Amino acid sequence: MFEIGIFLLSCIVGFAICVGLFKILFKNSISFVFGVLLSLDVATVAFLAFFVGFKGIIHLTWGLPLLLLLVIISVYIFHKKVTLYLKLTSNNLSLISQGEGDLTKKLTYSGSNEIGDMSNNFNSFVGCLASIINQMKVSLSSLSEISSDLASSSEESSASLEEINKNIENMKLKVENLDSEIFTFKNSLSSVNNFIMKVTEKILVQSKEVNDSSSSIEEMTASIKNVNLTIEGKLIGIDKLQKIASAGEKEMNETIDLIKKITDSTNLIMEMLKVINNITAQTNLLAMNAAIEAAHAGEYGKGFSVVADEIRKLAENTSSNSKNISISLKTMIDYIHISEGSANNTGEYFRNIRKEIQEVSNGMFEIKNAMQEILFGGTQILNSLSSLNKTSYELKDSSTQIDTNIVKINDSINKLTVISKETKNGMEEVSVGIAELYKTVQLVADSGVKNSADIDSINQLVRKFKT
Repeated sequence: MFEIGIFLLSCIVGFAICVGLFKILFKNSISFVFGVLLSLDVATVAFLAFFVGFKGIIHLTWGLPLLLLLVIISVYIFHKKVTLYLKLTSNNLSLISQGEGDLTKKLTYSGSNEIGDMSNNFNSFVGCLASIINQMKVSLSSLSEISSDLASSSEESSASLEEINKNIENMKLKVENLDSEIFTFKNSLSSVNNFIMKVTEKILVQSKEVNDSSSSIEEMTASIKNVNLTIEGKLIGIDKLQKIASAGEKEMNETIDLIKKITDSTNLIMEMLKVINNITAQTNLLAMNAAIEAAHAGEYGKGFSVVADEIRKLAENTSSNSKNISISLKTMIDYIHISEGSANNTGEYFRNIRKEIQEVSNGMFEIKNAMQEILFGGTQILNSLSSLNKTSYELKDSSTQIDTNIVKINDSINKLTVISKETKNGMEEVSVGIAELYKTVQLVADSGVKNSADIDSINQLVRKFKT
């Protein structure tokens, strides 16, 4: 067992030494891996051979390092013959894959072995790749222009479709507004129709009232004519009455003048009565004196006493008659004054009556003129009512025509409503189609933009290859 341990340790140490040498010589190249694997195989074979027999263990122990040395030399030769050309190929591929991608680089190995074949095949591949890259450059240039045009056209189409979509939306809004206006107009038309029906009814009522008014005004005109004739007759009577009142006023003025003269005469009579009363007083005084003297005369004065008595009686009778006359004259004067006042009042009444008659006459003239104006106005009103009646019938006919036209307009509005709904539905369908088309065009535009970007990227990558 001790010998087995020493041999195993020797194999491990030898394997480690080989790995270290390969690491120093080849670093991480494929030769390093190949050498490690080969050393591992040799060590494994030696260890297995150890178990075959123990007699040749000393010769095997010395032969193992020699075997490992031979392996190292073989790997080194392999590295020189194979790995260097593989590294050159790797460098060329690195130049192609990195930096400018120089496809003009060629492998210079011209052997007739597998590496030579690989070199020739690699050079052929690079030549074909350069030809393809050149064709791709030409195609990418044209494709870039097409992609740019496609992206531009797609964007323009997208913008146009968006504008069309906006226009369709605006048209939809306008169609909706049109529907609303049609609905409002239909309601308004219904209101107008109801209003015209009411107006027609009122026109019929008005026509009847106009006919009634015409009859009433004709009767009123006839009455006004009769009143006018009556006023003319009354004016003649008032003129006569005014003349009579003027004559009565004149006669009353003359009566007042006569009463004034009688009053003046009574004043003279009163003065005369005063004189008579004075005479009576003096006569009475004379009779008294005569009676006194007769009394003084005694028998001789009896005759004179009789005379004195007669004079006294005469004076008393005269005084009594004067008093009665005075009382009668005063009563008569009072009556005359009363008559004068009554005459003055009557004269004033006559003057007032004449003025009132004049005012009545003026009023009658004014009434006559007013009646004539009313008659003229009534005639004009009759003419106007006749025209109004004619206009009412014309309005009735016009309202009938308007009602017929409204029915036609209502039918047109119903048709227009149907057309508007169909237009709205068509707009919605077109809007849906435009929206789908817009999405498609937008997708195409986005794809075109992405395609253009990808082509630019590919073009930039292709341009890196030097052909």
